[in-house]
Amino acid sequence: MADTCDYASFLQTDVRKTQVEVETKLLDGFPLKSQLGEWLTKYGVSSVYVGLILIVICLWLFGLPAKAPQHASVQKSYPRGCVIFLGIVYTLTFFTIDQYVPSFPQMEKDLSGSQSLMSLTVQLNFIVKAAFGLLTAGLSDRIGRRPVLITSMIVLCFGSLGCACSQRIEWFIAARVLQGIGESVEPVLFAVVRDHIADPDERYSVISVLHTMSILGMLVAPTVGAWLAGLFNWRISFMGLAGIWAFMGVYASAAIVESCPDEAVEERHYFQDLSRILNWRSISLLLTMSSLTAAILTFESNTSYVTQENFGISMTASALVMFAYGGFLILGLLVKQSCCAGASVLETCSTSLTLLACAGIVSVLLGFFYSQFLWAYLAGSFLQSSVINVAVIALNVLFMEPLADCAGVAASCQTFFQGVLPSLLSMVSTQLLVHGGLKLFIGFQASTCLAAGIFFWLGLLLTTQSTSKSCESSE
Repeated sequence: MADTCDYASFLQTDVRKTQVEVETKLLDGFPLKSQLGEWLTKYGVSSVYVGLILIVICLWLFGLPAKAPQHASVQKSYPRGCVIFLGIVYTLTFFTIDQYVPSFPQMEKDLSGSQSLMSLTVQLNFIVKAAFGLLTAGLSDRIGRRPVLITSMIVLCFGSLGCACSQRIEWFIAARVLQGIGESVEPVLFAVVRDHIADPDERYSVISVLHTMSILGMLVAPTVGAWLAGLFNWRISFMGLAGIWAFMGVYASAAIVESCPDEAVEERHYFQDLSRILNWRSISLLLTMSSLTAAILTFESNTSYVTQENFGISMTASALVMFAYGGFLILGLLVKQSCCAGASVLETCSTSLTLLACAGIVSVLLGFFYSQFLWAYLAGSFLQSSVINVAVIALNVLFMEPLADCAGVAASCQTFFQGVLPSLLSMVSTQLLVHGGLKLFIGFQASTCLAAGIFFWLGLLLTTQSTSKSCESSE
């Protein structure tokens, strides 16, 4: 009887091995993992880089093209189709990152990379997006929002295709840089919202919709990415994204109207717009948003390694952790809408950032005393995420309020501050996790929340003092 059971178990194991071997052969023969895939990556990605360089040279030699006049419908209302389009684009920029984070360990093997290099693909993407956002959004103030949107969709399509076909970590990073260039359209999205909606309370509602859509994307992305990676391969999701970006580009060319105000293209130097943003008020708000983004990016770029390598949970369970993190981001918005709907934007900022600083203190204590337990890491992270999104939206509205005629430049500065410094801090957090351990990593993540509260209240204090001195001098 025992021999029969052992023989049946042997046959079952042998069948499983055969299935795995067949699946591996099929995937190895798939075009994305063949010589064709390698060729597509090298020549496709390189061609896009050459095309972008040629565009820059043409603009430098022949000057900027004339901006189309603002469409008449912009001043009257904002179409729902436009809001949905902006929300989908904003969502996909986050979906692109979160869908492949659970696959980091497997991608590290497939691309001959390392933990640091895989985390770098997230962090470098934010830096590139922030740096090119300064150019993209400022350019949209002068040539219009519509051509910038369409061009970005094309770049994102080819960048996603390059990621899907990459055989080596070097080419994957090159394709991710392309995606970062395309995702630099993010500040243009918020400039479009500012073009259409002047009322700050109404704009807060629309930006809340955009952020909610992006969070839903964050919720779905890890699960979808892990499911597709387990069923087929991590490359499939990038291939699907390439098709979606192509469709969004076609839709933008057919349905999106020019919204940039005509007065924004008056003969005014770029640095004149920039000088309006470099004051105590704006810089403190930008540093606050930068700290909040650092907390989110530190979690996103390292959580798969924390959960899978430090605590030994599966890739699917790691995806569920990211799902829960996004759920708490939405929960915070729902609580704000139900309990503090009548609060002003400034009151919302003050309350949420005070609560976030308290959450940071709790996270530090949990990490110091209970870092060996997964629940301590998750409790601190979820507590932070329940407040972060409310603060980010309110800060966005508060920052953009006095900058209507240079919304593109203002939004690009916001994206720059939310990209470069957070990415650098996230790189530091990765090294702390690798070389210093989980306790230091948790404390570092919590410290970004404390920094956000300090920057905000310090900026508010300095702005109030400056305003008081101006009133006294005028009297």
